[in-house]
Amino acid sequence: MSPHLPNDAAVLAFLDGWRELQHGDITAGGSLVVRYEPTRFAEARAAAPNAEPDAAPDAAPNAAPKVVPNAGRVEVQEIVGYARFLPGGQIRHATLRRRRVAKTAAVAAEIPVPPESKQVELWFQRIDADGHTVWDSRFGENYRFDVVRPRPRPIDSLHLRTGADVDPAVITVAEDAAVKENAFAGRPGYPPSGASLQTSLHVAARVRAPIDPRYVWVDVHFFDAQASFIHGDTLPLRHAGAAGDAHELFVLDGVLYQGSVATPGSVTPRPDVRTVQYRLYCQLGDRIVTDGVLHRCELATDAVSG
Repeated sequence: MSPHLPNDAAVLAFLDGWRELQHGDITAGGSLVVRYEPTRFAEARAAAPNAEPDAAPDAAPNAAPKVVPNAGRVEVQEIVGYARFLPGGQIRHATLRRRRVAKTAAVAAEIPVPPESKQVELWFQRIDADGHTVWDSRFGENYRFDVVRPRPRPIDSLHLRTGADVDPAVITVAEDAAVKENAFAGRPGYPPSGASLQTSLHVAARVRAPIDPRYVWVDVHFFDAQASFIHGDTLPLRHAGAAGDAHELFVLDGVLYQGSVATPGSVTPRPDVRTVQYRLYCQLGDRIVTDGVLHRCELATDAVSG
């Protein structure tokens, strides 16, 4: 495990109050980031040495230790996280908090997920200053999560325009984001009674001045979970002012794809967008210039977004 947090990794957060949250699919062959709140152990301590499991540290405990709230409030000295991947049985572990470290903020570690995995189970060990051990293991059953097969990546179907010059000194993306959300408005305090799933794309680009503001655009493609093409478009960016350093700022903001719509008694299904690809261009005289990058944004499934 390492402390680096890749942008495309799934995240499991173990929060205080014995809560667990998952963000993103845990993908075979991908990465899993585990975030852990040391305060989960703030009021937990083994009542007696015989409550500790007999298993070795690299094996899952078979029984949860008895926990006594407010039992002396011994300062946590070390927290170790364990992950076992099934069906292969590979075990990874990492020290999430080392001895003599007083921080109580969430700690994190990255775990590579073996490519044949179908499930992962996690548990955590706390070692107090006096040597007592407490296990956070869902009463010996461990925290279990499914591992999914990797989604196919769309092939590079959005090719560079013929004759375009690649020059990132002229044009480049400053920031981007794709968002899928339910645009169906509900009454305040009540969940929406329907769904209208819309995919929006935000792109902010820096273009070297002088530039005709009419000639900055993106080519966009949308793909589903099987990497099948759904929709494509060409959209202009609007001029948003000077960006400094002899560059101008151009922005695209808007709904680019209307997904499924469901209202009481009526459903209009549409393909579920999971990947957005786009390329950025501008025109300088007779030249079409691009940064040469195939930009990609991943989206959650409609079932989560709605």
